[in-house]
Amino acid sequence: MHSAVDGFSRLSCTEPLSDEKGATAAAFLARAKVWFAAHGIFHIHRVLTDNGACYRSGDFARIVGN
Repeated sequence: MHSAVDGFSRLSCTEPLSDEKGATAAAFLARAKVWFAAHGIFHIHRVLTDNGACYRSGDFARIVGN
């Protein structure tokens, strides 16, 4: 399960995904950004993770930076 939670509203987005690869985590975050935007949350101030390898990947870093 990959989850993202907005710290202010506590609105959450969760998807059951088959692995924890960097590309998978990055794609999830990209979809989560779109989902949050559809619910009025347009700006991400920070991303907090458990520092797993997928969240330290270059793919994930590129999505966080967008």
